[in-house]
Amino acid sequence: MKRFLLWMFSLLALLLLMIFVMGLVAVRQFKGGTQAAVGGNSLLVLRWDGTLPGHGVPLMERSTGRQLSLSTLIPAIERAAEDDRIKAIVVEGDASMSREHLFELAQALEHFRASGKPIHAHLAMASDAQYQLACLADRLSLSDASSSGLIFIGTAIHQTYRRELMDRLGVRMRVRHVGEAKGFGENWVLDSMSVAVRENMSLLVEDRQHLYAQWVGSARDINPEEFRALSEAPDRFLLTPSEALEAGLVDVLESHRQWEDYLKEQFGAYQLLEVGEWVASQPEPAVGDHVAVVWAEGEILPGRSNDTGAVRIHGETLARDLGRLAEDSQVKAVVLRVESPGGAVQPSEEVYLELQRLAGMKPLVVSMGSMAASGGYYISLPGAMIMASPWTVTGSIGVVAMLPDLEGSFKKLGLNEDGVFSTPLSRLVIGEPVPQGLLDAMGRSMEEIYRVFTGRVLQHRPLSPEDLPAWAGGRVWSGLRANSAGLVDSLGTLADAISAASGLAGGVDGIRHYPLQEDLLELLFSGRLRPRDLFPMLGQTQLPAEVLDLLAPLKSDPRSMIRSEWEWELLE
Repeated sequence: MKRFLLWMFSLLALLLLMIFVMGLVAVRQFKGGTQAAVGGNSLLVLRWDGTLPGHGVPLMERSTGRQLSLSTLIPAIERAAEDDRIKAIVVEGDASMSREHLFELAQALEHFRASGKPIHAHLAMASDAQYQLACLADRLSLSDASSSGLIFIGTAIHQTYRRELMDRLGVRMRVRHVGEAKGFGENWVLDSMSVAVRENMSLLVEDRQHLYAQWVGSARDINPEEFRALSEAPDRFLLTPSEALEAGLVDVLESHRQWEDYLKEQFGAYQLLEVGEWVASQPEPAVGDHVAVVWAEGEILPGRSNDTGAVRIHGETLARDLGRLAEDSQVKAVVLRVESPGGAVQPSEEVYLELQRLAGMKPLVVSMGSMAASGGYYISLPGAMIMASPWTVTGSIGVVAMLPDLEGSFKKLGLNEDGVFSTPLSRLVIGEPVPQGLLDAMGRSMEEIYRVFTGRVLQHRPLSPEDLPAWAGGRVWSGLRANSAGLVDSLGTLADAISAASGLAGGVDGIRHYPLQEDLLELLFSGRLRPRDLFPMLGQTQLPAEVLDLLAPLKSDPRSMIRSEWEWELLE
């Protein structure tokens, strides 16, 4: 009876979930399916909720029409420059995006400005990233309210260090690194940042602060060093409106009503056109001979993707898709857009080999996004040309492996794991000490992986065996330093990479982004949508997610604990 009631409650919960999902889909299709009514005197508004994705839009945020992402925003702005109905771009409110994506957007805005159309911005209160976008405007106004101002937070790279907690819990994290500055996992076994990692991260923070000052200095025609002194002063956490105006960081102080009146003076009876509506109304480009832009976004994982969950790189799926593009006669060149911190070694190698094969058949250019580190850098190597932005985080040529040893925890709790085991490796169960033989084998495997990794770098990049150690060892670099070291070929945007690939292919005009983004309704009726894709928490146990992530791969392959990944919180 108890089991029957549980089954009935589960069925009822599933039905309620389906009703909820169908209602959500209906709302999103109604909102997303509305075509933009573009008047003859429209101002395109750059604003959106949350952080603008690169290409892959999370499942529950999809609707009909084209999805708002960097891959659709840039061409939409370029089309707006040629559309006589759109008179200007306005930046208002929080339009959050990564620094690298701002680098891409700046090029598109410059193209828009070159058409003779202005860009206007108004801020009420802005932090670094919001100001970085707004300062590109021809006219930047700031609210004159006393509560307004500019907040320059700066850059921080940090982790929570857990060694003392692990000791109290009786957990011993077995972390092994190949690369003295490979910081992934050190927060499990140390109380604070290691010297090698601190030195490396300090360079990255300095580069990003330098780039930010250069950006603002160029946009506002002020001295970058004077701006740094002002924005990094300990007593200037918040610049008041009058201080911002005096420093030349804004053009005028005015209320939102005054700003609207100014727009009316400039454009008459205007219509505000939301950028999301404008993007959704854009037609899909015609498919013919084209440059394929393949987005490799997220952590690199083994296996297949059903194309419905979070934005991740599944090695088998990406390798399959690359193979199809290699054989597609309409694909004349490929741009691999990498937005990845790395991940598991085996799928990284699988993708690398498929890219190596593709590069032998047609031009392959790599464009690095916000991050192309560790495994993300590894899969970039086959490119005939590798482009990064100055803001890109790349490198992290190293290997790390982690295993939890819960023997101490079991003893504290009075638990004992016992049984019959055929080999030392078969004793790899929760509560048993990690066999030393496994640790030794993992160490040898990691050394071999690092040897292959550095060998691939020497094969593809103009570095000598003597120079490589200074740039490897798990160190991460800004695109600025990576370019000077030869880890990448040049600095440029995705548009620059597409132009280069088109040139290598003999001049191809068409562009198509992969993977194609299906909307929520299409996925519902495709039969590939599962409850856990909509609600990932279904089916999880009560163990912490980090512990589950560490233990799950051991069921099938202990070597899968060996990773090549960069994981820090970058706060800007």
